[in-house]
Amino acid sequence: MQFGPSRPDHTAAPPMQRERSRMRLVVATEARFALGPDGIPRSDTGGRAYPFWQRYLVQYCEVSVLARVKHTASTAGSPVTGPGVGVIPLPGGTGWTGALRLLTAGRSRIAEVCRAPDTAYLARLPGIVGSLLVHQVDRARRPYGVEVVGDPYDVFSAGIGGKVAAPLLRHFTYRLMQRHCARAAAIAYVTKSRLQERYPPRSTACTTSYSDVDLPDEAFRTARPRVSAGPLVLVAVGTQSQPYKGHDVLLSAAAALRDRGLEVRVRLVGDGRLRPRLARQAAQLGIVDTTTFVGQVPAGPAVRAELDRADVFVLPSRTEGLPRALIEAMARRLPCVASDVGGVRELLPAEDLCPAGDPAALADLLEAVITAPDRRRRMGERNFTVAQEYRERVLAARRAAFYDALEKTTRTTTPRAIHQGVRR
Repeated sequence: MQFGPSRPDHTAAPPMQRERSRMRLVVATEARFALGPDGIPRSDTGGRAYPFWQRYLVQYCEVSVLARVKHTASTAGSPVTGPGVGVIPLPGGTGWTGALRLLTAGRSRIAEVCRAPDTAYLARLPGIVGSLLVHQVDRARRPYGVEVVGDPYDVFSAGIGGKVAAPLLRHFTYRLMQRHCARAAAIAYVTKSRLQERYPPRSTACTTSYSDVDLPDEAFRTARPRVSAGPLVLVAVGTQSQPYKGHDVLLSAAAALRDRGLEVRVRLVGDGRLRPRLARQAAQLGIVDTTTFVGQVPAGPAVRAELDRADVFVLPSRTEGLPRALIEAMARRLPCVASDVGGVRELLPAEDLCPAGDPAALADLLEAVITAPDRRRRMGERNFTVAQEYRERVLAARRAAFYDALEKTTRTTTPRAIHQGVRR
């Protein structure tokens, strides 16, 4: 079963004006979708809605998104499907139970997908869905591509998974990711060097780098950020479905600042199953009156409006690839502070970074920034300059070249040649 059109609507304009192939693309993602009573899969993260997947249509005649889907009575969220883009649903549970269902019921579905003719395969890693796709495609001795968008080593290094399981999961996922990258025919990294060093490609692979972010001209703010008359506003943007984004760390840091006599206001943009827990934390810390849970807002102008209400953007993540939200904030000329994870060092200097999962260190960094207006101004201008490298027209050309390379490799690689040059 596939949600969305089985055939693309060729009257719909692709993201770029170029001739597309007749090959289909199956892309695996860890994004989770909700299926409402109207039969339309939706994303509660605007950045993973239809326009995101539409970008692959620059090269492929049809895109099938392999993702976990859960049934819901709500129609909230942004549609994922549209002309040329459909969803292949997998079991949508959470936790160990959900993972077990995916490994059993989902695996046979993925194996079926891997037998389709005239199809290219792309796994967005890390993730269980992507790993299952890679495993089945590799078993079928067909080439596959990888988009490396994060680092599982950082996830479990932050203690996610529990004190006992985390070290085992860290070692397993790290080695698995290395294997996936070493056997891929084409790899795109979101970083310039960080993830490439940890998860190197095989010698014969086509490789490139580009960010997930799309920054149109309107994403860049021409004026400097406002100066608040009252307490400075700190904003964080990210899902609250998982603890990766570290919103709990920011709340603890805000409480520490209050105890030091520095009042700030916190706006958390995003939603998910952890929101009630975060709300309880804010209450226990006594910062309810200065904390706003904005909830989920649509990508684009609505997110930019939230960024423009703030004085400092905070990315307290425990793990990242190359964070989309951070680049968007930099384009708004916001001073930004972040955890030193993933490819963040490619965006911000060391003096604007702190260790992940450390509220005291984050509070120290924030204190140094919010008490120095000139520093904030310099940070904002520098960030704006760096963000220019992530303009839509710059990255679109890199993506198109990668999609083209994956298609050509898929058409020309024989089963015998697939594992030549593979790192063992």
